[in-house]
Amino acid sequence: MPVYRYDMLLQLTTSPTQAGKAIAHSGGWSESHWRADLLPPSNVNIQRLLNARAACLPRQAAMIGLRIGTFTLAGNKVLPGPTSITRFLKPGGAFDCDVPQMGLELSGSTGGANSSRFTMRGIPDAQVVNGEYAPSVAFKNRVQEYMNSLSGNNWAMLGRVLSNPTYRIVGITGLGVATFTAAPAVAVGDYMRLLRTKDEDQFPVEGAFYVSAVVGNTVTYANFPAVVVRDSGNARKDEVAIYSFLDVNTSRVVVRKVGRPFEQYRGRRSKRRVRAA
Repeated sequence: MPVYRYDMLLQLTTSPTQAGKAIAHSGGWSESHWRADLLPPSNVNIQRLLNARAACLPRQAAMIGLRIGTFTLAGNKVLPGPTSITRFLKPGGAFDCDVPQMGLELSGSTGGANSSRFTMRGIPDAQVVNGEYAPSVAFKNRVQEYMNSLSGNNWAMLGRVLSNPTYRIVGITGLGVATFTAAPAVAVGDYMRLLRTKDEDQFPVEGAFYVSAVVGNTVTYANFPAVVVRDSGNARKDEVAIYSFLDVNTSRVVVRKVGRPFEQYRGRRSKRRVRAA
């Protein structure tokens, strides 16, 4: 199943007020959201999202492009495909910057067990007071418009399929032969994730394991470690799916790393010296 990730490319350059004590620094980062459909950058839902996010940036920052990546969901794998980039310039709003690592964590819910937390970096200086989020009315309204643009417009997150049934483990041999109380609905080529499972020495056994054979209520895992499990935990077919946001809310102020700016000067390559023969 193809899905699409939309990466907003953002950049911030600080503006020192005391030139004798500080110099300007630049940083870049991306913020991503998913969709089940491929839309052109000119689409109204995309433009609403981009404009709302740019309006939350400080005046020293800007959104400089959009990267759209194609991915394929195959069981519990997310396989990358082609990517395209559209360049443009959407400058920030009427707020002064803090360090670009200052972020506001948002929480998106999908109406089920799946939820996602993601961060808006580059939060303006005046919107954080005494270490906590304290927005002005103007900034609060802009963040609300950004959250509204995400919910109800088919913007989404990737998550595990938590609705798949779980199966009680009777035991797993050191060769990866697992026996369940009921026949699991899996086939060769699927993966199963162990839940709250411990080996006979009471050490946790975690991960998703490839199903190489299925016979009744017995499943063989091809990549199982050499441990023995006795009547402990459950297993569930491991799959990834896309879930649309139904509601997005603010959470708390956090700090997240940023990288190098996307737009920067590139110096000439150093002269290569060749050892004389």
